[in-house]
Parts: sequence; structure tokens; C-alpha cells
Amino acid sequence: MYKMILLMVLFPLLLNSQEVVTNIKFKGKYEATQIENKVGFTDLDGDFFMFTESETLSIYKWENELWALIGSLPSPLGRNILHYVQAPNNSRFFIKNGLYYRIFQDYLQVIDIKNSNIVSEHDLRPHGIKFHNPMGIYGTHYFFYTNYGRTQTYYHYDLVGDELEILDIPKSDELYIMRDNIIAGTTSQNNAYFFDAKINSDTLFNLTHRVGKLINYSIPDSTFIYKYVNEDVIIKINKNQEITEYNCWPDSFLLYNKLYVYGNKLITVLSQFENNTRQDSVTIYNLETCQVEYGFNTEPLGQYINNIKFHESEKMPENIIIIGFEGYDPGDGIETEYYYIDYKNKKHTSISGFATMNPYSSFIYDGNLYSVVSTVGLGGSYASLLKYDVTTGSAEKIPHEKNYITHSIQMGLEKENKLFFASNNTMEEPAIWTLDHQNTFTKQLPVDLNDNLGINFVKQVITEFDELYFVNANGLYSMVDSGKLIISFDKKTPLINEETPLVAIYGNKIAVSKHHKDYIMFEVYDVTTGVIDTITKELPGVSSYHKKAGPYIFFNNYEAGGHLYSYNFFTKTFYDYPDLHYPGPIHEGEESAFIEFSKLTTLVSYTTYFFNYNTGEIKKIEKDYDDYTDYFSGHDSSFYICESYNNSVIELYKKNGEKIIIYNGKGSVYRNDSYQKMENSKTTVLVAYENNSCHLIANDLENTEVTTIPHRRNPNGDLFYNQHKNSALLYTELNGIKNYYLYEPFKELTLIESNAEQEFLFSDLQDSLAVLMFYKKDSVIRVVVYDRIFQTYANFELADSDCLFRNTRGGIRIQKNKFVINSSCRTGFELWILDVKEQSIKPMIDLNPGSAGSYPDKFTRYKDWVYFTAYKNDLNKQWYRIDVEGKISEINFVEKNTLQIYPVPSDNYIQLSGDFVQYSVYNSDGKKVLEGNDYKSGQLVETSFFQPGVYFIIALDKLQKSWSGGFIKF
Repeated sequence: MYKMILLMVLFPLLLNSQEVVTNIKFKGKYEATQIENKVGFTDLDGDFFMFTESETLSIYKWENELWALIGSLPSPLGRNILHYVQAPNNSRFFIKNGLYYRIFQDYLQVIDIKNSNIVSEHDLRPHGIKFHNPMGIYGTHYFFYTNYGRTQTYYHYDLVGDELEILDIPKSDELYIMRDNIIAGTTSQNNAYFFDAKINSDTLFNLTHRVGKLINYSIPDSTFIYKYVNEDVIIKINKNQEITEYNCWPDSFLLYNKLYVYGNKLITVLSQFENNTRQDSVTIYNLETCQVEYGFNTEPLGQYINNIKFHESEKMPENIIIIGFEGYDPGDGIETEYYYIDYKNKKHTSISGFATMNPYSSFIYDGNLYSVVSTVGLGGSYASLLKYDVTTGSAEKIPHEKNYITHSIQMGLEKENKLFFASNNTMEEPAIWTLDHQNTFTKQLPVDLNDNLGINFVKQVITEFDELYFVNANGLYSMVDSGKLIISFDKKTPLINEETPLVAIYGNKIAVSKHHKDYIMFEVYDVTTGVIDTITKELPGVSSYHKKAGPYIFFNNYEAGGHLYSYNFFTKTFYDYPDLHYPGPIHEGEESAFIEFSKLTTLVSYTTYFFNYNTGEIKKIEKDYDDYTDYFSGHDSSFYICESYNNSVIELYKKNGEKIIIYNGKGSVYRNDSYQKMENSKTTVLVAYENNSCHLIANDLENTEVTTIPHRRNPNGDLFYNQHKNSALLYTELNGIKNYYLYEPFKELTLIESNAEQEFLFSDLQDSLAVLMFYKKDSVIRVVVYDRIFQTYANFELADSDCLFRNTRGGIRIQKNKFVINSSCRTGFELWILDVKEQSIKPMIDLNPGSAGSYPDKFTRYKDWVYFTAYKNDLNKQWYRIDVEGKISEINFVEKNTLQIYPVPSDNYIQLSGDFVQYSVYNSDGKKVLEGNDYKSGQLVETSFFQPGVYFIIALDKLQKSWSGGFIKF
């Protein structure tokens, strides 16, 4: 009786061998630490936090020997984070008083770290700021500067009142710097200048002589260092504006290559040449006595050394100074020499054997000085730790795991007698590490993992097939009425960046490339049959750097004699290229590609190869295009090869080998925003930008048309805003006037809208109907509607007084006159409905109640639905879809830790989807009835001798991941 009940309960489940999960909850972060972008650490009142910045900001807290995810905040749509290092803050994050100031090019978020919520958001675009450079925070005041046309303008932004003020700071040939409440620098008239943010006043110092540029900021005594022009006098000005002059040394400053003041020490560097050998003289003076306290000559320096750098860090001991001598040899690449100087004990140590040292990374731990250094090797630059023994003056690279070269090390903080830091290995696998007193590295569990991982961090949406697919850090999913995990990425070894694991699409197949230190694995999903093929290649030292071109996936290995390989996942064929390494940019076409390769020492592109998908042949093209050349795929397997230096030459490269120059004229072509391949014709459009003009070059393989717009492209984004079929919306700007055009190649260009003061919010183009949405300063929304076919133009205004400021981050059309938009008013970013026929804008639904916002994103049109992601409660992000009537439904997911088994039910045999090193079959009593090894996908498993009933299978793949499923034997 028990077995019969079990069978009745399990039967619906086992028919598809899947478990239905109706509310996926995300409690941890199975994703890269994104060290390539930003990672940081901070200690707030004894609580230890870690941050990772990519498309989303994630905040972790160290609890119970584990990193627990406490907050996940998306970036404002279309905003680019500033990778700003606030020297000497090693965390790479702008953190003050428990707040993280998340700085974008034209936007600012203020985040409460402990509560992981947004305190305030500030859009700088309405103030005319398109790109800015942060200087510092003092209280609720944010200071920054802009640099347009080599002219610096300095600003003060009140974070409470959202008011922007231009500071009346004198013009200067050098940048001013900010330390705490003081902005200091030198005017173009050679006067020392201070602005004090504490009292909102400035001082132009009345000194005896004119001063040169501000030399440096002295960390030990918090003073700003100047010197007089043509006078051997050093001036110190502290934050209380007290001035001290020093002028008693015998030698003239005019002789020195470099001066630096550190506390009461003056360090000078003088270049000396003898017998064509350069050995610089380093001298340390006492500022109070003007006496030499220590000096030495460097080792012989290379002829290309031209940069002398003093390293700054509040975490360094006061008696240690680091000087770097850096240069670039065109033949051999980077050449450097560094010196640790202990002026108290009068000794120095020369350090070499690596490329560069991070000037802000040095710190003391356990009585030793540590720095992050990088070394140029096969495939790029790799970082490691350098340990300097302060007592003995010896230096060494810290040993690491075998075959583990740390990449992009980010220093953390000391906690529980251990030093935390983050790094990636050669396979780009991220990890959090600790370093103890014995120089032993220990890999920490990266984050608080959870089996139910949700759908956060969608990287790619695939719409080419009869089902909708998406990719995130967990794997490849299919999704229409419900969601299903198709190919899982290895949970035990998280992989990072957009290309690891790489997902390639060609024909009716989706391929995923995975790697381990000794082999590479390809899982290839056939969207027609649902079968997954798994192919493995043994390859020691295989890299994570995978690239695709058509049905090929390229990869390298880094062992001795390592070189380039490819795998064709259609023909299941491996190719070997023993003379090639490290592919650079790959420009894909329909049947071929251009691949650029780089020198290993300098990483400068120098050779381009042509690659044929049909034959797998790769050959060097006759002409070596320089770094100003780009490649654009056209229709009918054509390519456009564009050389841009002062002017542009565009050559059409046809499938039959014919070459035609279609443009030789003014302007430069840039890949990011210069290219559109029209959908309903054979036309491709390239754009050459010339000062304040845009030249649109349209070619349909036979004819060429050049259309010139006398404006520059939108400085905040692309020239092309929307494209539908053979038309596009263009946005240009000149002298503050914003212009919006409807463009169709080989037809007359139409100017739809031109305005100056209105903030652009949203646009859409479908068939002949173009819609533009703007926000006016008087809390009014303005909508422009243009129909090209009927030659009708309309615009209307909507009062939006409930919103002090409205912002919009994308949207999509659901009916001819209805649009779903992601917009903010008072409760964060939510869904709103814009109806241009009824001339209304209304809130649609609050998916994430409260002030945090649901941040709708990834709007994707698929058949009769619009799919999108949004936050739903806490840290969970979920897929939703909207029908044409505006009804929203949530996508329920099927979590596949399970095995696909077919046929179901079975008779005499079964087949498993995937390759497994071993598998075991159990009956409903839990008794093992069959086991096997080295199973290959699609192989038959004999079941004719099984008794009728329910059976379970547990299989282990090569990555040691367990898969389970069940079937019914009749």
C-alpha cells in the first residue's frame, strides 16, 4: 500500500523529472566577485563589510566566518560607474561616516552601508553635467570638477537641497586637490590658493614670491607643499593657513628632476649620466636643519625611464618612503625600478623583476610592508603581493598556490589576526583569501551560497528561437510560460566576467564553454531536440579567456608551448593553431570573421587574420591594419573595413572577394556608436564624426548615400536611440540644443523635435510612429508623437506636480499607443503606463512595496508578451511578463538539479542527457539495482530486466556535481 501511494504522489513529477519551485528566493550571491570592475572592504565600528560593483552593487557582511549578502542595489539604467580611487583609500570606494558615495559619470547615490539602502540619489544631468571628476566630501557637501576643452570648472553640490554652485576658483594650469575640508592649488598667476569648505571661504596667499605648482600633500603633518618659482625655497601651508618657509640648502632646485616633501623630510632626485649610463642620485634633507640625512645612487636605469613616482599611503610607516622609476621600452615593454627607503635607519632596498607597483596599495601588516605589484606575462598583466621586511630590508614575492597567479588583487582589512583580500586565478575564478602571520594563503568560502539561487544578474536574453532563453551567473534558462534551468554553471567553482563561461549561439544550438585547470568542457544544447551534448578535451593550464566566432569557440592554454585552439560545436571538431596566441577583438560576420592578435610583451594589436567558418582556415590578411582600423559585419556575408585616423576610408569587402571603397572623406568612425545594420533591407549605416558634424554613410551593397547632420552626436550616449525595420531615431546636440531626427537610408531626413531645457526621458519607434518623452523644469511631462506615413505631428503636456523630479530608465511598447516605462516619482523606480492616445501617465503596479523600488529592467518583446525582471521582496529578483492588455503575471521557475531521462515512461531502455563519470539506479525501496561508469550522452541503458515500478537515478559528472532524476518502468 505504501509503495502504491508513493507512486501516485511521484507520478506527475517523474513524468518530466523536474521539481517546481514557485517562489525562487535569493539569499546568497553565486556570481563573480567582479574584481575586474570594483571590489572593496571597509571596517565600520568593528563590523567588516565587502562590496562588489558591476551591473549591481552587492554589500556583504562578515558574520559567523561567512560573507553574508545583506544588500543588492542595481545601477541606474544607462549610467556608467566611475572607477575612482580615492588615494590613499585602498578599498577603491568613496566611503565616509558609514556612507558609500556611489559615483557615476553624471549621477550620485548615497548609500547607508549597514542598512544597505539608498539614502539619496542625485542626477547631475539637469545641471548640465555630463561627466565629472570627484574631489571630496565634506559633511553634506560634494565637491567635483569638470574638464571640457582643457578648462577646469569646480563645483559644490549641496546633497540636502540638490543645489549646484560653481566655485569661483581662479584659473590654473594644474588641477587643484582636496584633502579633508581644503581645496588647494596654484593659480595661473602663480599664487597659492585655498578654499575652505568648512567656512565656505577662500584665501589667496600673499607670499614673497610667485609659487610653482603644488608639489604634493604631506601626509604625516597634513600640509600642502609649494616652492617659489626660480627660488630654492620650500613653503608649507597647513589647514589652519599657517605658513612656514625653508631655504637653507646649498644646491639649486633647478637641478633636480623631482622634489617631494614627507613630514620634515625633503626628498630630491637628480639624474646623472656617466659613460652613457644613467644612475640617479637620491638625497633626503631634514627641512628643519637643511642637512643631508641620507643619500644614495640608484642602480643603472634604462634609457626609457621618464617617470619618477613617490608612493603615498596613510597605512605606511612614517620612516619608509617608496620611489618608483618607470618607463616604456618600445621593444621590450614596461621597464621599472623601485626603492624602499628607510631614512630613519639609513638604508634602502632596490626592487625589480615586475612591471608596476600600485602607488596607493602599500600597508603595514604584522610588522612588514606589503604592496600590490603586477607582472606582464602570457595573456596580460598579473598581480601579486610583494612583502618588504622592514627590519631586514629584504623583499620577496609571497608564494601562492601552484599554477595560481593572482589577478587584480584588491587589498582588504585586517580582521581576527588575518588579512583579507580578493583576487582571481588564471582561470578567472574569484576568491576571497586570508593571509596569516606565516604567509599562508587560505581560500575563504566566497559568499553565503544557497541552493535556491533565483534569477539575479541577468547577463543575456536570447530571442532567436521558439522559446525565450536567458543567461545569468547560475546558468542557461529557458522561459515562456514557466522557467527551466537548461545548463547549470558549476556551483562549486564560480566563474566570472561576461565571457566566462562563454555562451555561443549559432544555428539551432547554444553552446556553453567551461574550464578547469586541466581540461575544457563544452555543453551544447540543441533547441530543436532538447538534447545536450557534452564534449571534454584534456588540456593542462587551459585559460578562462574564451572567445567565439560563428560556431567556433577559441581558447588558450598557458603551459609551456601553449597556443591557440578552437572547437566547432556544430561539427564537433577541434582545431589547433600552434603559431597563434591570445586572440584580441573578434569581429563576427555571417560566414567569416576578422580576428586581431596582440604582441605578448606590449599587448598592442599589430596583426589581423581572416577566419572562414566553413573551412576553419585562419590566415593573415595581406595588409596589416593599424590600431585605427575597425571591422563591421554587413548583409550577405559582407564586411566593411574602416580605417580612421584624421579622415576615414571605408572599404566594402563582399562575399565573392570584390573590394570597393565606398567612402573616403572627413570624420572618424568609432565602433561603439557608429554602426547600424538595418533589419528589413540590405543596408548598413556607418557614421563618421567630424568636430560638430555627423556623416551617415548608408550602403546597400550596390549604392552609397552620405547624409551630413551639422551637429555632434549625443554626448551622453549613442547617436542611434531606436531602430525598427529600416528606420532609426537619432539624437544630436550642438550648443546646448538637442535635436531628434527620424532617419531612413536613401530617404529625406526628418527633424522631429528640437529643444534646449527639457530633459529627455524615453523614446520609441515602431513602424512609422515615433514617440518622445521629456521632462520640463516646472514638473511637467511633455510628449511628442510623430507619424511619418500620415505626416502628423502632435505634442501634449501632462502635469506631474506630485513628483519633485521624475527620472525614467527605459521602457517598451505594449500596444500601438501604450507604453510600459520604468520611472521614478516618490517610491523608487516602478512600472508606469504612458498612454499617448488618452494623453495620460499612471502608476501601473508597485511590485516591491516601500521606498526601495522594484527597478524593472531587461524589457524583452517576445511574441505576444513583454518580459522583464524586477525586485520582489528583499533581495529577490524575479521574471514577469505583461500581455497586450497590460496584465502582469509572474514566471514560475522549474529548478533543475535534476536529470533529464527519456523516454518516460520506459520499456526496455532509457537515455540520459549529459556525460557522467558514474551513475547508480535505485528502486523505490532504496536498493541499488544497476550502476555504470563513463556514460556518454544518448547512450542506451538496458532496463528490460527491471520489475515494473518507480526508479531513481543519481549520476556524478566530471565536475563532481550530483544529478538526480526518476522514471517509471512499465
